[in-house]
Amino acid sequence: MLQQQERQIAAPACQPKLPFEQNLRLRRKIAIGLCCAALPVMLLFGYAAAKNTEMLKHLQTQAWEQVFLDTQAMPWVQKSVPEKQYAEALRLAHAGKTQEALVQAEQLTNLAEAKELAWMLRRYHAAEQATDLQQRHDQFGALGEFLDSAERKKETETALLQAAWTALNTKDYRKAEEMFASIDIEEAEVGLTLAGAGRTLADAAAGGTQSQKALKKTLEVLRQAEQQGYEVGQICLQDSAAKSFLHGSWTAATGETLRVDCVANTILLEPAPEGDEFFFRRQGLEDAFGALVAAWNYRSVDEIEITVSGTTLVYFRDL
Repeated sequence: MLQQQERQIAAPACQPKLPFEQNLRLRRKIAIGLCCAALPVMLLFGYAAAKNTEMLKHLQTQAWEQVFLDTQAMPWVQKSVPEKQYAEALRLAHAGKTQEALVQAEQLTNLAEAKELAWMLRRYHAAEQATDLQQRHDQFGALGEFLDSAERKKETETALLQAAWTALNTKDYRKAEEMFASIDIEEAEVGLTLAGAGRTLADAAAGGTQSQKALKKTLEVLRQAEQQGYEVGQICLQDSAAKSFLHGSWTAATGETLRVDCVANTILLEPAPEGDEFFFRRQGLEDAFGALVAAWNYRSVDEIEITVSGTTLVYFRDL
């Protein structure tokens, strides 16, 4: 009797669930399913909101290259948005299609940044078409970091540097100075200094008002360049400039002397060459008939070798 009663008490645990309990479980499953289905949508909207916020920041700071990257990752941005068309112009420009980029930029007449881009692209095209090496170098330099302007400027520097040394060696000192001044490397700085020294010697030889102090300073510049390994002989003995370079007193080891006054245009040389009138030339002294009567050979800023009538002596500058 007791066992039967226990079975009756336990029986309710084995009875089927009531309808409202089944509905509650079903609703719970449906809610979980809806949440799982809505999660990607929520994440997508969150991503879109974040990208929109990023693009807004880039627009406010005018980071146009980044705007282009933003629009590539935002297909929901309308094609008619001016900023996207501007970003497309930037993409074309960076891809090397600068003419197509210019067409795109010129269409955006109401966007100030597009006008500036179009202006920069026109300057870029002008630099590309420049045939003068100096002009091409300067125009790309004026564009700064626009596209590959810095690299294009650097490409011209080697050729421009060579042209500057050629101008220096052919006595076109002012042109050499202009070229050297536009190149921002140490070698160009030395070249600029040498071009200035060459011009000083040439001006003094031509009767300029260069003082003794200026000539002395020029010689010191030449000494320093020579110590750095640069060849300066072609500047020192460049035709009539030799008169300025040789200005002053020189003495050979055996006592012979050389006296040159570039202001009074006089020269006293021992042993004396034949003739009454002499002209300074690159290779030495010539008489009135163009015959070489004294040949010199450059050894250093303060040492020169002179040959007269078959006799060669080394003269040292009296410092």
